[in-house]
Amino acid sequence: MRQERKLLRRRDEMVGSYEMVIYNGESLKIHVEEGLAGISKERFIASQLHDYVDSPNDRKVCCLYGLRGTGKTTMMLQEIERIGDYDKCLLLHCESGSSVMQMRKMIEAYPDSKYIFIDEATKAQNFISTASVLADRYAAEGKKIILSGIDSLGFALARKDELFDRIRFIHTTYIPFREQNELLGTGIMDYIRYGGVLSPEGVFYNKEQTREYSNSAIVFNIIHSLERWNQGRNNGILDGAVRRGDLPSYINKVLEYNNRQFLASIINSDFKSHDIGSLADLLTKSGSVDPECVQAIMYFLKELDVLCELPEKIGEPSYLFTQPGMRYSQAKDEAEALLNTDVFLDGKYTRTEKEKILDKLEQDISGHVLEDIVLYQAIQSAKELGGKVIASKYEPKTYVGEFDVFFADLKLRTACAVEVRLSDKQVEKQVRHLTNKQLCEAFEKEMGTEIQNKIVLYQGKSMFNPFQATVPEDKVLYMNVETFLKQPEQLMQVLLHGPVEE
Repeated sequence: MRQERKLLRRRDEMVGSYEMVIYNGESLKIHVEEGLAGISKERFIASQLHDYVDSPNDRKVCCLYGLRGTGKTTMMLQEIERIGDYDKCLLLHCESGSSVMQMRKMIEAYPDSKYIFIDEATKAQNFISTASVLADRYAAEGKKIILSGIDSLGFALARKDELFDRIRFIHTTYIPFREQNELLGTGIMDYIRYGGVLSPEGVFYNKEQTREYSNSAIVFNIIHSLERWNQGRNNGILDGAVRRGDLPSYINKVLEYNNRQFLASIINSDFKSHDIGSLADLLTKSGSVDPECVQAIMYFLKELDVLCELPEKIGEPSYLFTQPGMRYSQAKDEAEALLNTDVFLDGKYTRTEKEKILDKLEQDISGHVLEDIVLYQAIQSAKELGGKVIASKYEPKTYVGEFDVFFADLKLRTACAVEVRLSDKQVEKQVRHLTNKQLCEAFEKEMGTEIQNKIVLYQGKSMFNPFQATVPEDKVLYMNVETFLKQPEQLMQVLLHGPVEE
């Protein structure tokens, strides 16, 4: 087995200095062993990478696509370990200033390498405009090309240009509760507060860490990708913001505004008759950003899997954060900032009263983040189930009340209505929407389905066996939320196929 670890360096007056690190043979084996020390479990989506590597040649490259801290580099190293033939694997690690031409030289310098892993590929200066050669030449001749990079938006832009229809994406940003629980032993409260990255110590423990992660994983991801994409071309809608250096501020304002809307909705629902309800109006005011710029930034945030637009939504779009820890941390930071507004500084509230209000807000933030977790998981699980299974929130305009989550099978014409609660106690008011006959009838008429089951997901003990049959009409069932999130597809199918009993 060859022992190779080369460091390619060059100095050029036009581009400065850069380097590319190459691992092959024994050096790759050592690098993999060091990189995977203490890591024994794979991400659930690793099976998609196995499928790509083991499948017949489809002339495509494969991209591990997602934000920082979601396991892309680890997945690469684990796949190399699974392949096991280190002489047939080549790992290139790019730095700023490297190029696709250098990638080609290294690939051709190791002709026996069948599996080419390129980490931080988007750092290559001309990657987006010249990446097609990786598919057209090397993937076409049977080599498996696996790419990853922190500026992941660059891959989406390359798909629209050079790699159109020649790239297979494996999305890494969304880490569901069941996966984070399996990999890190995370319980639901830790998932609410810190979930979304594969780091035992987390990156959402305080506002400074959250802001640093948001800047590096999202803001500069977009900026660096656009800089590389727009070399030699017009920047379009964001041209003015790029020229003035306003784009980082604009992206942060869009993220902050989304979280402020989230917090404002909590204040409106929980403090309607309270004089701090006026804070909701304050929260939704933001600095001026051109609406077209906002639309473009929102598009990129959805492309990065940061935001998910709710389906079946009427009126103003509503969005979920796919990383609950970021949503919780930023909303909590906004709530704490409210203590410095005029409403709290006029001496009307004692320190104890302020702390009680803040505690109430933080509890409600946790509860609403939990609703979003269940809703997004239901949406993703509905896609997995295929057919005509859908999931969303139900908020009718003409009736009082809502369903936090529903999922329905439009072919079977069945549905399940769900209330999500942070509590571990059973309280009568928790079921008031689920037992509201007018609301249920309106839902069934609008959706063309019959509600088979009504479920409260909470932190207490499950009070029924979902895999048994028949329950009295209108009976509301209580299920532990972690139980649901650990096997959502199976439970959704059971709950849609007929009533279940306690």
